[in-house]
Amino acid sequence: YGRDTWNPSLEKINILKDEACALVDGFAREDNVYLSIVPFSTSANGSYSFTSAKIGASSIKNQINDFDAIGGTNTGDGMRRAYYTIKSYNEQPGLAVTPKNYLIILVDGDTTYASGRSDWWHGTTYITDDGNISTSNDLLGNGSSTSELVKEYDRRIAQMIASYTSTFGNGIKVYLISFSRETSLYNHVRSIGTYAGADAADVFAYRDDRDLGAIFETIRQDILSDLWVVNGPA
Repeated sequence: YGRDTWNPSLEKINILKDEACALVDGFAREDNVYLSIVPFSTSANGSYSFTSAKIGASSIKNQINDFDAIGGTNTGDGMRRAYYTIKSYNEQPGLAVTPKNYLIILVDGDTTYASGRSDWWHGTTYITDDGNISTSNDLLGNGSSTSELVKEYDRRIAQMIASYTSTFGNGIKVYLISFSRETSLYNHVRSIGTYAGADAADVFAYRDDRDLGAIFETIRQDILSDLWVVNGPA
């Protein structure tokens, strides 16, 4: 971060919280938007479901304000849990609408972990099913630097996302944000986008921490335009 005098980790997490909450407020003005937040660090362990942005904005923002910057980065685990959260929502019985699926992936550091196991006898086995992992037994990587072993996990989960089609015939539209100055991270995020089927225009490169709000607003407007085409004005 050169000669910057501000604390980059604290500054970035605070900017992320502020702008993500503003994104929720923007969606909360609509009647037909449901959100789920899937935070990830060393893992994406937790229990996730969708909540109406209009009705549950306060609880969603409380989740965002609980974010911290502790642990490694297991991007693939976050994508895996998000994938199954979308899949579960689409498969709930008696769903009265045809969902359109969107996934916003924000990564602020190189992938340092993958979910899986590796040994001499079985080789490497990645976890691709739903559910929490054991952070004692189910982690690949050293937690401090990236490797092809952990990047491959990101690519495999991204391919799952690209190949998903709901019972309604809808896939998942993916947006990715590289929230870091590191060129290597942007290159990896762009690779994830390729494997996930994201349009090149929907992969956002880092410019400045303070640009995050503009990126979120671009994504929000794109989603609402898409929903307007499908459903008419909200």
